[in-house]
Amino acid sequence: MPASQPFTFTRPLLVAHRGFRANYPENTMIAFKAGVDAGAQMVELDVHMTRDRELVVIHDDTLDRTTDGKGRVDEHTLSELKKMDAGHWFHPRFAGERIPTLREVLRELSRRALINIEIKSDYGQPRVSSEIEEGVLDLLKREDAFAAVLISSFDPRIIENTKRLNASLPVAFISKSTEGKKTVDFCRGLDVFSFHPNFLSLDKELVKQMHAAGIQVFPYNVNSEPEFQRLIETGADGLITDEPLLFKNWYSRLRATEKTN
Repeated sequence: MPASQPFTFTRPLLVAHRGFRANYPENTMIAFKAGVDAGAQMVELDVHMTRDRELVVIHDDTLDRTTDGKGRVDEHTLSELKKMDAGHWFHPRFAGERIPTLREVLRELSRRALINIEIKSDYGQPRVSSEIEEGVLDLLKREDAFAAVLISSFDPRIIENTKRLNASLPVAFISKSTEGKKTVDFCRGLDVFSFHPNFLSLDKELVKQMHAAGIQVFPYNVNSEPEFQRLIETGADGLITDEPLLFKNWYSRLRATEKTN
């Protein structure tokens, strides 16, 4: 039985990957707002937990790549992280952008867009603790944001923990590769709402099998017009892209051409 769908969307679902990542510093509030302004129905983001057990939005488990800080996220308190610059690394005009908390993003965007919260494994290793999942779900309850959220992960245990804590919350399995029916059966066993494969591994047959199982398909890293075309032709239900405006403009042209033919 496929997972329930508390939110609705218009196909193809346009998902801004870490916000409008191509033009803005990823996983910052300005990137998320820009993604929505560019036409994305959903923004995708990543969460980690601080030393004082707060949920912050950042992709890596370390600070070095996307801030002027050093070391692991979980070695710092929220107060310490809020002093770090999360924008200057991308371009000097974004200097002063901060690492947002998940609460801040929910309060800013959950009435404007759907939010795909990716929960990471610990430093590439499967986690036994469900502390982050519990923290995310507790925050969603306090912010009354369940109807706007999809929880995703590469780690099946995180998906299982989330479903155990809230069976009705839609979840998604992310994968770098696919193995045909084996992948479909695996996703069905996890009771996922959607499957998020790397765009390179997706074809029409897999989309057909996922749809037969009641599972939506949203490939990620789709960032060029030829790939937009190919992935839409597979029957994918939406795309996760760093280039939401490029996709919106391309799709508008496609629909205009279809109407004149």
